[in-house]
Amino acid sequence: MASADTIIHHVQIWSDTLQDADWIAIRDGKIEALGKGDYHQFQGPETALLDGQGAFVTPGFIDAHVHFLMGGANLLSVQLRDAGTRAEFIERIAGFAG
Repeated sequence: MASADTIIHHVQIWSDTLQDADWIAIRDGKIEALGKGDYHQFQGPETALLDGQGAFVTPGFIDAHVHFLMGGANLLSVQLRDAGTRAEFIERIAGFAG
């Protein structure tokens, strides 16, 4: 068995197959294994060990929802959040006013 590239331990993992997992092994950017307790069978000399400090992990969960109304509203208004200077702030307002 090839070693994992990364093992994240000391985490709370929600999985549909193993509800009590506390570590996750990752190899080639994919989840190799989940487990509880001993993870050393997946650890090699080059494996990075990360202490999750009790964080909650949901493997494979991707939140890809979109707020269409908010996106549309942003197209109809001047964007000032990342204006770095007063001059840039004024320039954006003037440009939007046309």
